Amino acid sequence: MNETTAVFVGIIIGIFLVLFCCAILYAYTKISKRIEKFKETERKAYTKARERAEEKYKEISDRVSALEESDREKKISDEKLRREVEELKTPRIQSRVKRHSNVIPFERNTE
Repeated sequence: MNETTAVFVGIIIGIFLVLFCCAILYAYTKISKRIEKFKETERKAYTKARERAEEKYKEISDRVSALEESDREKKISDEKLRREVEELKTPRIQSRVKRHSNVIPFERNTE
């Protein structure tokens, strides 16, 4: 093997090594970009899921507060109705002047 042939073979091997290193770096950058893209996608998905969960929580919280309010109103209404029923059960206040009657009430003979 001549010196010139060895130099050319060395140059060719060097070129292949440089191309091989470039191919490795290119693959690494492509994989890194995919990983970053995946992380960004996951971040966006997490953010959307968190926003949906917060909206759902607010919706449920609003429903609970509405139910509590209607329950309070129902209790107040029930209390008013109970008072009205108690008021209707008790005899009304009679006038201060008693009517005296000479009529003796009729008693039935149950025998």
